[in-house]
Amino acid sequence: MITPRDFAKTPAPITPTEQRAINVYANLMVEIRDRVSAIQALFGEQIDLSNVVRFECAFLQTRMILETLALACLVAHGDLKEMKSSGLRKAYQADIIVKKMDLLHPDFFPVPHIVTVDDGVQLSGRKTYHFEESSAASLTKADIISMYGKLGNRLHRGSLKALNRKSGDPEKDINDTFDFLERLMALLGNHHIMTMARKTVFVCSIPDPTVGDVRVLFAAVTSDRSGNNLGGLLIAEQSD
Repeated sequence: MITPRDFAKTPAPITPTEQRAINVYANLMVEIRDRVSAIQALFGEQIDLSNVVRFECAFLQTRMILETLALACLVAHGDLKEMKSSGLRKAYQADIIVKKMDLLHPDFFPVPHIVTVDDGVQLSGRKTYHFEESSAASLTKADIISMYGKLGNRLHRGSLKALNRKSGDPEKDINDTFDFLERLMALLGNHHIMTMARKTVFVCSIPDPTVGDVRVLFAAVTSDRSGNNLGGLLIAEQSD
């Protein structure tokens, strides 16, 4: 469970290394959003495909989303010394990354949140953001591992013996696909990732493409010194 910690009242300036990580993380979130849009378009009236090809395209994009999400978790934890000796820097398989990261830092995974803003009562007048973990159903680490393997099996044409087997259920595949997209965005739409040192977090917002751009912040974490029971993270706004 992520808990608030005490830090200096003035957040440290963002380093060039941290800024590069922010930029890469943001680009990966944009890529995920683009792949979600591609899956949605596959099931629209504008694209005329057979069910087999339509679902293969959707399965491929879903698998790529899982890999991109796993890589984003690595980007957010570039400060982990163990990454160099664990082979994670060369890994691309989502299930392997999730399993190894879970051993190194159980809180490595995105946490979906709901945000409330305090415009200056805390921390000498600086704006603060209170993050309450969302209770909406979202993708879990276990989901990533199980789904990645299943999708890999679905993306192989199969053997001659498999030709006599009954094909998949299109209605179930559609329901499963859109359930995945719903839980994915419940996880990533507004989320944060705690770094290993627990002093900073990546904070990300992924709005609909028609609404705005993906936004990623790197913020210092502080406890609430006023005695208020916020029940969540209190993050001080980074100074410019």
